[in-house]
Amino acid sequence: MKTMTCNQFGGACSLEFRASTFEAIAELSKQHGMEMHKTQDARPRSPSGHAEDG
Repeated sequence: MKTMTCNQFGGACSLEFRASTFEAIAELSKQHGMEMHKTQDARPRSPSGHAEDG
């Protein structure tokens, strides 16, 4: 089982994606990114443009 976070894909949060292949993790990350874009995640942004956790 492989694990990567949204942050590791250049995303704005620390959500973990777990799957047996990198390709499957990438697809989970893509789906997560599209969902966050749809909901227009409104968390405060850091100067780098990423949402701040907490």
